[in-house]
Amino acid sequence: MSRKHRAAVWLRMAVLGLLILVLSLYILLATGFLGDVPGNIIGSIVSDDSITITFRGLRTDIFWNTSADSVIVTGSEGLVVAVTGIQIDGNLLYYLLSGHVNQILVDRLSIHLAPDQALPYDQPTSLISILNDIDTGIAASTDRLYLRYGIITEPSSIIIDSMYLDASIERTFGVALNVDSAGIYLPGFGSIYGCGLLRMDDSNVTTDGFTGIAAPGSLLISGILSGSGETLDVELSGTVGTSSYDIPVDLSVFIEGSLKGKLSDLQAELALTSGRAILFGNEASFEADTLTADLKNISVRNLHLVTDDAELNISGGFNMESLGWSAALHLYMTNTDISEYLMRVSATGITGSVSAVFRGTGYSSLNGTVTVDLAESSSEIIDVSTLHIDATLSDNSFGLDGSVGSSSGYASFTGNGYLGPGWTPESWTIQADGEIGDLSFLREFCISGCPDIASAYFSLSGNGTGFGMNIQGSAGVRELELQGMSAERVSLDGSLNYSTRNVIAGISSGVSFDGSIEVLDFVAEEVSADSVSVEGTFSMAGRNLTADASLLIDSLRVLSDVFHTTADIKLDTDEIRINGLTFTGSYDRIYTAEIEVGIGDSTFFNIEEIRATHSKLRVITSGGLSGSAENGTIILDTLWLDPPVGDFAMSGILSAEKTEIQADIVNFDLSSFSTFSGLPADMSGVGTFRISYLKDTTGVQGSLTGHISDPVYGQFRMDSITIDVSAENNEFNVNGIYAWHNDVRSGLQMKARDIWAGTDTAPLFDKIQWFELEVNNIGDWLFYILPSPVKTMGASVSARIEY
Repeated sequence: MSRKHRAAVWLRMAVLGLLILVLSLYILLATGFLGDVPGNIIGSIVSDDSITITFRGLRTDIFWNTSADSVIVTGSEGLVVAVTGIQIDGNLLYYLLSGHVNQILVDRLSIHLAPDQALPYDQPTSLISILNDIDTGIAASTDRLYLRYGIITEPSSIIIDSMYLDASIERTFGVALNVDSAGIYLPGFGSIYGCGLLRMDDSNVTTDGFTGIAAPGSLLISGILSGSGETLDVELSGTVGTSSYDIPVDLSVFIEGSLKGKLSDLQAELALTSGRAILFGNEASFEADTLTADLKNISVRNLHLVTDDAELNISGGFNMESLGWSAALHLYMTNTDISEYLMRVSATGITGSVSAVFRGTGYSSLNGTVTVDLAESSSEIIDVSTLHIDATLSDNSFGLDGSVGSSSGYASFTGNGYLGPGWTPESWTIQADGEIGDLSFLREFCISGCPDIASAYFSLSGNGTGFGMNIQGSAGVRELELQGMSAERVSLDGSLNYSTRNVIAGISSGVSFDGSIEVLDFVAEEVSADSVSVEGTFSMAGRNLTADASLLIDSLRVLSDVFHTTADIKLDTDEIRINGLTFTGSYDRIYTAEIEVGIGDSTFFNIEEIRATHSKLRVITSGGLSGSAENGTIILDTLWLDPPVGDFAMSGILSAEKTEIQADIVNFDLSSFSTFSGLPADMSGVGTFRISYLKDTTGVQGSLTGHISDPVYGQFRMDSITIDVSAENNEFNVNGIYAWHNDVRSGLQMKARDIWAGTDTAPLFDKIQWFELEVNNIGDWLFYILPSPVKTMGASVSARIEY
């Protein structure tokens, strides 16, 4: 082979080998077999002093498609942009020359903003640094960028989460994003979606029309965000509402206005139109001429709210630095049912107006007026024909004047006072008068036993401070009926005092009343009185109750007796003492006693100085009663009475299940009993008796034994009478009732069985077992006491009857 031919062969082999080497390298590059070497080479080419770009798992055919497991952009001051799952449609060489590709598909984008540790602790990262970091993180322009998920964080928190983007990027002098669809989640606010054109250059973000959609609504935004000046100047319009929130108010309103100024001092100026509101199912419309707000001031002019039965106008403003504020409210109602707007309020039909104008600084320097005028209004409780209230507030002092009238009555009131911190009344005075003719509405508030009252009246004046109050005047009701009790009038006249607790001085909160309570034409079952009055002082402080009062009852009627009653009553927490209790009846009958009652787990009572007189006759010279009561059981330790002649003593137990009484009457003058009981015939004699009585769930048993010496009853005169009667084991025995006259005995004996029906007495005549009556030498008096007009003279009757 010639030398020339050999050289040609070697040249062809070298060219072929070079081609094979290039092809092999291309295959290795496209399939990723070269590892991170290509990415390191490209990263070193595109990196500079300010950023470092690192490619991991780079695969490319150089001319058409490129993919990478991740691309990490690291700023010199700590910015980190991490992109994973990248698919790039475009020429790699063209990208290296122009920074442009046809299409980028990204699974995840993570931007971690750089901390600015050189700034003071309380100074936030500047807006221009944030925008520069974002600008730096956008490394290419593309006809289409699709991001499935993105997140932006700073060292201590998440700024933006759940970001997705479908847009094109033009990366020339700055960045232009033509967004087809985009979305982010802002922690604490919610999701925001949008589309439109955004530009960023020289640390400025601008838009000619970007539509943002969030839970409140949709806004069209045009304007500029300046990073260098940290200012915002945008025009916005759109509809916002609350339909996405689970709240009882559904609002929808069209907003048009602007948001301007430095980010630290933004000012919003909005006009609200076509507003609709649904409150608890009730529809209303509203609008506002102007709503302005910045970081210092908020104001609204002519906020107009209209429903089917009400119209509300509001204007006002608030300065967040000085806390100065002003507000004006005008409410017009036409048969308005407030229960449709406020829960737990009864149905109403209110017609009228409420106007209020106020201004102040925080809770101080308050000034304003309120006027309420209602006419022909109603509720489920009461109807109001007229209501007028004028209230004024000036430098925390207030005045009040008003009147109300209805078919039931009227009331008028006036007052003034001073408000302290928190709008708490520190001092006040008030006067009120009124009369109510129909109190049937009280039944709405009574759980049980509501009284029936024909009418009520009051005339009061009072004053108070933060430490208490004093109210004086009179009040009362007419034609009161309550659970078997009635009165023609109940009136109260006096002074009511209330004091709050003073911890420093150690004074408990308390209430006291100094005055009188009067009841006219009082009736309670078998007891009635023309008038009952109590006059004195009553106090309550904590658990301590005290009273010092006098009682006067005129014409107290008990059965057929009429008494004038007086007493002095003293109460000291657990002790009641009634001094000078006096009942004065007809025929100069007077009964007196002193009563002491101790109240606790058990109630103890002691009655002393019991006396009874009839004219100049002393029926009871002294007496006493002591006992206790607990759980419905009354225990009589002793009841003793001293008439002029003889003694009386009794003890026993009284309860719903059992009544047991023991009584002894010794040498008792029956003429005293005649005087005491008011029997029409003369009665005299001296008697000694012993009585025992027991009644329980099994029946009744007891006994009566006694002896009367020289008994006289009208025309009846005898030497003596003896009595022996007993009941036991469902038997009734008259062991003997005998009258002795001139040593001759007349008497009665009897026995009956099954006379008790449970604890009730059955008819006696058909239960008699045997009966024996014997009369001897009974004279004319027998005919005098019989219910017949027969008169005799010198009659004598002797007879014997047996059964």
